[in-house]
Amino acid sequence: MYFSRIIADYSCSEHLKKDLSNPYSTHKVLWKLFSESFEQKRNFLYRRELPIKEFACFYVLSSTPPLNPNKDWSIETKTFQPILIPNQILHFKLRVNAVRRYKSDLHKPLRIDIVDHFLLKNHNHSDISRELATHQATVQWMSEQAEKNGFEIFEKTIKIENYSKTKLIQKNIKKSNHITLSEIDLSGIIRISSPDLFLKRLYDGFGHGRSFGCGLMMIKKNP
Repeated sequence: MYFSRIIADYSCSEHLKKDLSNPYSTHKVLWKLFSESFEQKRNFLYRRELPIKEFACFYVLSSTPPLNPNKDWSIETKTFQPILIPNQILHFKLRVNAVRRYKSDLHKPLRIDIVDHFLLKNHNHSDISRELATHQATVQWMSEQAEKNGFEIFEKTIKIENYSKTKLIQKNIKKSNHITLSEIDLSGIIRISSPDLFLKRLYDGFGHGRSFGCGLMMIKKNP
């Protein structure tokens, strides 16, 4: 695997600036760095950081190294082959689109984000704030992910840094698709129980919305 920091300079390119202003076109632009065809299976996860002036910064985990197509891109790449051991402690940060299935009496099962699901399940508790619901729903979801994927979380270290929803419109020849992308930015400390299981999930990504910059868990040794 490869880990890259990719910086796009769109100060002299209105076309690139426009492409990076939309999650759909951003995904296509990044895809061109890793594949010659959109029909090939996506082999990367990415995370976009806040823009600095006329620059966009992405962190990317991929199975192949990226190409450097032109002067508008600055790419730094290194191999990513972490050697982990049981009981190792790591610090992480993650931007995730976490969802659950919800079935009401009137509708077929829907896929809704974990915060809305938590509030629906606890609608009798009117004193629960959205901030508290976000934290509790996220901790519960992460605990479930940990149990299945070879790690444990330290609940008291989980910090919610941002929770947002974005309306997205995908236009094609026949119709336009409207979706809402929810994103939770969180960080905390985990302990590895099964390195192989954990690395498989790390490489595959967490949650949904991976085409839109969700799912990449960034890790480092806990000091």
